[in-house]
Amino acid sequence: MENKLGGTVRLIFQPAEETDGGAKDMIELGALEGVKAIFGLHVEETIKTGIIGVNRNVVSAASNPFKINIKGKGSHGAHPEDGIDSILIAAKVIDNLQSIVSREIAAVDNAVISIGKIHGGTAQNAICSEIVMEGILRTLGKNLREFCIKRMREIVSLTAKMYCGEGTISFIESYPSFENDEKLYKWFMETLEGVNCIKTIELKKPSMGVEDFAYYTEKVPGLYYKLGCRNEEKGITNPAHGSYFDIDEECLLYGCIVQSLSAFKFLQRDISK
Repeated sequence: MENKLGGTVRLIFQPAEETDGGAKDMIELGALEGVKAIFGLHVEETIKTGIIGVNRNVVSAASNPFKINIKGKGSHGAHPEDGIDSILIAAKVIDNLQSIVSREIAAVDNAVISIGKIHGGTAQNAICSEIVMEGILRTLGKNLREFCIKRMREIVSLTAKMYCGEGTISFIESYPSFENDEKLYKWFMETLEGVNCIKTIELKKPSMGVEDFAYYTEKVPGLYYKLGCRNEEKGITNPAHGSYFDIDEECLLYGCIVQSLSAFKFLQRDISK
């Protein structure tokens, strides 16, 4: 089809999607130079082969890993009045952080604060002087992300002060949240209406997972969709990110059809303007 395209199609096969966001490196190396729109796909084991799912608005969450340091004062466990118990402070911090989601954010908005690691203490009969906790913040939308970061800083610091300790929190600026471009979404859905071999559905809920395709959409209009790869008759139903994950390889054909058709039709549309 190359001679019929009337334009250029660039294929991006990027590294490090699951680690530090390979899309950023691809952008820095010029992958988006001259690009007017970008289409991306990801296999989805909850959707049957032959079906693709598309979010109309927000697609995935932003990610901010964080580390919390709680400092108290050590003492003998029999004399807690001589120390400042960092474990007690850490427990209060964890409890108070969860109140952000349950009491400070509207039920229709989406945020998750999870602490997955806690380190501290040296003996069962000693008051711990320092605790280090690590976790992840997931949010949908820039404003909600900024609000949660602000409140988490306040809660960590003020909760520690309440118990005569010191609390600090540091964030890593990671994957942003992103939305499908509205014009591209409408055009994409209309383009696929006449493709009989593929069924297109609208995904009603965004994912609280992250996707480094978000970095591309900060630069150019983007459309990201999920490619169904589930086949119960073949026993292909295992969840992704596990040692037993597999795909129905027939889905690759449908992915090629959608990507090729999207590129071809977009270039024809663009030329006709």
